[in-house]
Amino acid sequence: MKLEEYDLRLYGLLRRCLLGDYVSPARDSLTPAMRAGMLHSLSSTRVGRRCQCGSSFCRSFETLAQNDAGNPLLVIRFHVLGELHVTCDEQGTVYKIQYLRDERDEDASTRCYALTGDGWEERPIAE
Repeated sequence: MKLEEYDLRLYGLLRRCLLGDYVSPARDSLTPAMRAGMLHSLSSTRVGRRCQCGSSFCRSFETLAQNDAGNPLLVIRFHVLGELHVTCDEQGTVYKIQYLRDERDEDASTRCYALTGDGWEERPIAE
């Protein structure tokens, strides 16, 4: 099953994060090559083993991609309401997506946080 079929809202949120500037400096940096690779492969990313934590707000999973070459894996964190982490290699191949929506907000995928000159600012995610 493709990501788009598994969770259309998560697919849209990740796409918007990759097209915008929502990367947290708290984890690894997103290079232009990684961003391009993730954007290119987003529509073909296939869902593998899903998280079994039992939370109704968890949409985390491993993909079917294999790291046969042993490339170092990086974790990119995106500023959205809740937690969105993407584990990928330097070419942007996605191996794992961890997404836990904030339980307090059913509209978690409609807002994000952006770093401005005055600090972090909550913004709606444009369609």
